Amino acid sequence: MITTISPSINAVIDLQTSEQYDFLSCDDIRVTAKDAKDIPLLAQLAETNKDCSKPNPVTLEWSDTNEENITYTVFISENEDLSCPIVVRSYKTNVDVYNLKAGKKYYWVVKSSTRTSNVSSFSTKLSLPRYLRIRGVTNFRDVGGYKIPGGYMKQNILFRGAQLDYITPEGMEDFLALGIKTEIDLRFEVYDEKDSQSMLKAHGIDVDFRKYPIHAYGGCFSEPAKPWIKKIFETLADENNYPIFFHCAAGADRTGSIAFLVQGIMGVDIQDMINDYEITSISHGGVRLRTNSDAKGGIDAVKELCVGNTWQELCRDFLTRIVGISEETLNKITAILTEKA
Repeated sequence: MITTISPSINAVIDLQTSEQYDFLSCDDIRVTAKDAKDIPLLAQLAETNKDCSKPNPVTLEWSDTNEENITYTVFISENEDLSCPIVVRSYKTNVDVYNLKAGKKYYWVVKSSTRTSNVSSFSTKLSLPRYLRIRGVTNFRDVGGYKIPGGYMKQNILFRGAQLDYITPEGMEDFLALGIKTEIDLRFEVYDEKDSQSMLKAHGIDVDFRKYPIHAYGGCFSEPAKPWIKKIFETLADENNYPIFFHCAAGADRTGSIAFLVQGIMGVDIQDMINDYEITSISHGGVRLRTNSDAKGGIDAVKELCVGNTWQELCRDFLTRIVGISEETLNKITAILTEKA
């Protein structure tokens, strides 16, 4: 007999780590901090060089009284009928499962060649930003999950992160499981056969690779950036391109600027947008704070150039009036990325 043990039925599992919580909970310090030494957690991480940009796993455990040395297959689904499951295998009576969505209920069952366990369930806490484990890649996370007018930003269709240059073979498996169709590279640098496009293709991941180089922060709002910004948002407006992954080198500056604009037009709360930017600081991408002159320059550029009473209005004004993107294009993006409440 196979019997599920843990998590207990209807348990709520937190995917965020203690370091991630510590960083997000110190906003009263971050709002005035000038550098890492002003924030105790960042000062500590600077000494250990620890990368905290990985999520907690959900550890599934079961017992089996009848067989040993067999392979178990675990099915995990958002649907009670276990349709469209995530499938993992284990030679032990437990397994760590990564990259589940935040704030969702899951059902799971364990099977051997002859037997099936009871169906159990658990939920994940809606703790954001939602990090993902892509082995060999730092600062990889979901742009979605946030509350917006009328619902939430969808998860698992738009991802941001650092470059893929150091991704491991295991990380390629993590990446492949996301089903990403389009990779947007925001870097200016020209790469040889070791570039991220060739690296993905060499591992059998056939993505639509698009290089749209931009500068970060204030440079993102400069005249030379406009045609690239337009291409980026036109790419985001085509549902056939999803899931999409966009990145620069550290997944912080250029990537953060685009994430800010996307979350801005979606109506994400400004504090959530700030958290999503600053949490890069606990990765190997380096410290990023709103008080940094470059980041402040980007925020000031939006306020000076654009017209509106909210960040959503300001970001939409920039993209339509200044960049020349149509309202229809932005409305398509909004429809694609909205999960109704």
